[in-house]
Amino acid sequence: MRPITVQVGPSVAGGINSVTNGVSGAGTSLPINGTAAVAGTAYFTAPTKIVIYSTTGDNSGTNFTIFGTALGGALHQETIQGPTSGFNVQTRTTFVTVTRITIDTGGIVGTITVGNLASSFESPWVFFDSYAPPQISIQTVAYGTVNYTVQQTLDDPNSATTPVDPLAVTWINHPDSNLVNATGNVQSNYGYAPTYAKVIINSGTGYVVATFTQAGNVTK
Repeated sequence: MRPITVQVGPSVAGGINSVTNGVSGAGTSLPINGTAAVAGTAYFTAPTKIVIYSTTGDNSGTNFTIFGTALGGALHQETIQGPTSGFNVQTRTTFVTVTRITIDTGGIVGTITVGNLASSFESPWVFFDSYAPPQISIQTVAYGTVNYTVQQTLDDPNSATTPVDPLAVTWINHPDSNLVNATGNVQSNYGYAPTYAKVIINSGTGYVVATFTQAGNVTK
């Protein structure tokens, strides 16, 4: 398999109203008018989780569907239950743009804002060939101040027989402790081929470039 290189980071600043400024009242959608918005779309320099804050009012009976794009430009959406008064809820997945937010109850109770987190980032998922030799080389290079972890899963959202919802995929830290809460450059490997791997940033303002190389080709 040719080497696959992915990058995660650098971090993006968080904001309580980066997507939507304080809004209340009736309606079926929220305006995209926050500090990160340009012409009705909120843009982020790295993938980030979206957070809905309820300043006043209980909106736990409302479902919010967030539309936008994921890393790489693929269309992406996620539905989450609204927060109770004085609390917030966040998406499980990350967005690089938010283009629209719809609500299913026809109105907001009290006042809410929509923003983003500053510390939830992950690389694109790297897919491995289950028919090729299982040995996989890994190299991670850290730039700046960053703490990161390599994770893998055997779940497959694209399985023809047992697909797993992307939101329900189980991610497990790499068995090499050097790739868990790492802060510098690391070379390691898999002795088996997981279905996917990724790199997550735990903290810091730097970024990580990771290269994965699976040995050999499919046996003819």
